Amino acid sequence: MKYIRQLIFNHINDISQQLYKGSIYDDGRQRSLVGRDIIKLTLPRLEMVSKFAMPWNYISHYLPTDVDEIEFKQRKRAITQYCHHRNATLDTLVHLLEWSPTVQIEWKYLKNSGCDIK
Repeated sequence: MKYIRQLIFNHINDISQQLYKGSIYDDGRQRSLVGRDIIKLTLPRLEMVSKFAMPWNYISHYLPTDVDEIEFKQRKRAITQYCHHRNATLDTLVHLLEWSPTVQIEWKYLKNSGCDIK
């Protein structure tokens, strides 16, 4: 089963590279990404948080232990965008806020904008 799964992912990766010339950056086109590509997008923009809403058990391995390695504005933006993502979970949000305690969420704003964190 592992062989078949790996074969499928390799074919998807080959097709994606042919279509998009190996670029992993957002140019408005939909593409498939594997974990290693998502990690490349991580620092300092934190796209695995803001764009892909990866779960805490995944992203925790790639976040720096020294939170100040990432600018405050970038952390706040990523966590705020995470709140608006359809796959956001309360568990991951709590962990993100523990990781970056200086980021304050404007709960009233999120509630008024219709965000529904599961």
